[in-house]
Order: sequence, then structure tokens, then C-alpha cells
Amino acid sequence: MCVPGPRALRSRSDAFCVQAHFKKDWQFRVRVKLNQAKRKYARRLARKQKAAAVAPRPAAGMLRPAVRAQTQRYNSKVRAGRGFTLEELKEAGVKKLDAKARGIAIDYRRRNHSVESLQLNVQRLKGYLARVVVDPKKVVLESQLVGPVAKIAKPVVAVPTMKITADMTKADVVRAGKQAVATHKLEGKRRWAKEKKDDDAPSKKDGGEGGDEE
Repeated sequence: MCVPGPRALRSRSDAFCVQAHFKKDWQFRVRVKLNQAKRKYARRLARKQKAAAVAPRPAAGMLRPAVRAQTQRYNSKVRAGRGFTLEELKEAGVKKLDAKARGIAIDYRRRNHSVESLQLNVQRLKGYLARVVVDPKKVVLESQLVGPVAKIAKPVVAVPTMKITADMTKADVVRAGKQAVATHKLEGKRRWAKEKKDDDAPSKKDGGEGGDEE
């Protein structure tokens, strides 16, 4: 690729060229991973060995809370969080030092911003403690849990349906939507103008205007 120099306007012979270095022997520098299947098999064996080492405790790890995903775009989704807050442990009657021994994860940074999320995780803790086995003598008789502890049930939102009528097909939905947005946007200005007009209007006396008294 040739780029004219600063004096190219005065003399075309003064132009210089800048070469784009696109040939760098890339085929000798590309790393090709041909052991993906072998690595997948190795990871599966590592998971089995880890599960056997902690057996009969749950193979998927400790109990996690149900939290909302971040940002306005994903906050409608419920997922497993990092750990329970100290407030949730206190409401459920679990001590901070005993939580790890019972397989409960703790997150010291997360905070409860709503009563609904607090009560949800408190009930999750109480339901887990009601069926967890703490006595080491009874652990031998229990089988190992392979999946996640107390799997989080995702809420299913029912979408209401209705039959489309002839009036709906004739309606201008786009115009109605824009009109609704404009009405919502101008609602404050219109209310303020109406209140100002009412204040400026002359107030009439009760009973109307009367004649001169004799």
C-alpha cells in the first residue's frame, strides 16, 4: 500500500510506499489443539475422582442460594449464586462457623436488597437442613448426590392468550403506541398548564353576582 509523502503535492517522485506486513509465516505460529477429546476424557475422570474423594457428600459441591442475574436485561432470570449472606444464615438459625461443615456456601460481599429474596433463601436453607445428614455414623448408609444440591426451579411465566378480533386487525397499533408514549411524556406539562390556568382564572363568589342593595 503506497502512501504519498508530505511533499507529494510538489513532486510525485517524492512519494514513499509503506508495505503492509501480512506474510509472517503464520502457519508455523498457529497452535492447533488436536487433543480436545483426550482432555474431555481427562476432565471427566478428574470429576469422578473428586466425587469419590468427598463421597457420600454431594459431588456437585455445596448448597448455593437462588439469586437474580445482574442488569435490567437479565434480572428476570433466577440462577445459583456464590453463597448465602450472613443475614440469611441468621434468619435460618445457622451459625457462620457451622455453615461450611454442613455444606453451605457463604458470600460475605452479597447483600439482601429485598424481603422476597431473603425469605426465598431462608426457606431454601431450612428445607436443606431438614433433610441433611449430620451424624457421621449415618453417612455410610446414605448415597451420594450427583446433581446440584436443591436444584433451583426456574419460574414459568404463563403468557395469556386471546382470540384476535376484526377490530384488532383494523387498529393501528404503531400509532396507538406512539400516542401512548407521547401522552405519558407530556402528562406533567399538561397537568402543570391546567393547574396554572385554574389559578389564573378569576374566582367567583358563592351565589353569583348580586344587585345593589337598597
